[in-house]
Amino acid sequence: MNKSVIAIIPTQDKFVAILSRKFSRLPVLPGGKVESSESLEQALLRETFKKTGITCVKYFPIYEQKDPSNNFLCTVFVVKEYILLGGDNYLKSSNEGAAILLSKEELLTRSPYKEWYVEMFNMYNYYLISEKRNKTCGRLATKRVGYY
Repeated sequence: MNKSVIAIIPTQDKFVAILSRKFSRLPVLPGGKVESSESLEQALLRETFKKTGITCVKYFPIYEQKDPSNNFLCTVFVVKEYILLGGDNYLKSSNEGAAILLSKEELLTRSPYKEWYVEMFNMYNYYLISEKRNKTCGRLATKRVGYY
């Protein structure tokens, strides 16, 4: 089975999204296919930078599921720390679409993956609760998707 990655990148009150040309400029979370020669983490770094200009610094996998649009097993990462030269006003665009900031509600309302994103954000909320409770969420997050 092919693999892909998706990044949930929270800012203070919004999330980084791409207005996808593939989906008539509807918003999607950044991510993409894992190439045969790279790890999930390498694909996350490459795809996120290519589509948004963001360099991921601290990130954890929180969720894994078959992508509803194709035959890919998708791993969802939360990006806790990132570098974006110039701040959030300097998100870049790529040939796949413009990078923007959207609230969770806007993303869930407008995305072609609404049902899947609801599930992802439920896992994201679980991650936040676990992080506050355990303060060692990196172990918990990686265990949830089967990495040891």
